[in-house]
Amino acid sequence: MQMERGNDPLLNAIREFVAARDEADATVRALVAYARELATTRRYRLVEIAEAAGMSVSGVRNLYGPADLERARHMMSVIGEGGPEHE
Repeated sequence: MQMERGNDPLLNAIREFVAARDEADATVRALVAYARELATTRRYRLVEIAEAAGMSVSGVRNLYGPADLERARHMMSVIGEGGPEHE
């Protein structure tokens, strides 16, 4: 017997946590993109970012793309950073 999607509390909880994990992963990618390409208050070394992200240096190099960089710009503009002087 197959239950309809949405009727099983356990499966719904799994879906919710997967969505939260995916959102957290997207935020980490944006923050790494910010640290690597947009931060002006200090220069972040790859090894520092890798350690903070629990990744290898090569993993950090390949972690994000243009959409993540755009998300970082948007996130920083919302909190008052990343304006034209930060590009």
